[in-house]
Amino acid sequence: MVDDNLEAAKSFAELIEASLQIHTLPESDPEEVLDMVRNENIKVVVLDQRMPKISGTELYKKITYINPFVKAIMLTGEADRKEVAEAINTLKYVGFLEKSEIDSLQSKVIIAYAKYEEEVFRDSMQKKHLWVFNPFKNRFFTIRYDICSIKQVNKHYIFPDRWQTRLVLDCEEKEEEETIEFENEIIISSDIELKDTFSSTYDILPSFKTSIDTAISQKYGLKTKVNRKKKRVEKKKYVLQDNTESDKTPEKKVYEHAPVYMEFQLLVKKTCRICGQCEMIPVTVYKSAMKEATRVTIYYNDSTSNTIDTGDVSV
Repeated sequence: MVDDNLEAAKSFAELIEASLQIHTLPESDPEEVLDMVRNENIKVVVLDQRMPKISGTELYKKITYINPFVKAIMLTGEADRKEVAEAINTLKYVGFLEKSEIDSLQSKVIIAYAKYEEEVFRDSMQKKHLWVFNPFKNRFFTIRYDICSIKQVNKHYIFPDRWQTRLVLDCEEKEEEETIEFENEIIISSDIELKDTFSSTYDILPSFKTSIDTAISQKYGLKTKVNRKKKRVEKKKYVLQDNTESDKTPEKKVYEHAPVYMEFQLLVKKTCRICGQCEMIPVTVYKSAMKEATRVTIYYNDSTSNTIDTGDVSV
């Protein structure tokens, strides 16, 4: 339940919970809403259209980028016909509601909720299947995982804590042998929660990651069986005076490197093969781009510094 007035959002959420017994989260911050969609099993969003940071329709576009199954209802006191038409016809909102008609909110929500469940149930099985063994269910294959969607959200992602120092130059020049090694790597952002989220043990992680890697590679035409690990060794000459500001005297240079990843947003459907219950799980995945970013920080004798992006290196 999203409204730029948090107290109003809380009131509307309480109304929905009291009448429908559906767990409802109130929120006013758009970024928090997106985090909820990433981390919670959100099925319906009621969006105030006129908000200071972002409109309801623009926020819904971002929500469907994470989970295209989420259904939306427009809540407005002053939306024009063009906004309503875009919401219904283009963005596939399931309805809209004037704030003066708030008593009808529960019926709108239950219709949207039913549409979500129906669409998930009817979702095509022509997706990449992840058959995962579950040792906690009497040794039967009771849970099925299907990748419903894969979207690349970033072609050049660097983890801030993965920068490493390659060389510290505190003399006029130095020649160093540089070794660059790349290995295909898949990082699942929810590694820590996988035991609970996927009802399994960490033993299934290697096969789970391999299946995801294959699905991403097939969708985006990436190589999966070649270039899995490559290494390059070369000698480089580093000079202290290069790339320095003319009116300053450099004291040292620090050369750093960090692996580059491609970031993908996946939507995984978890289905119980006994009862048929489904759950949509957003998962963020980082796949090695087989290259590394480089930068150099120059420290001057007046206690200032300057960091320069020196580009990417690949094999």
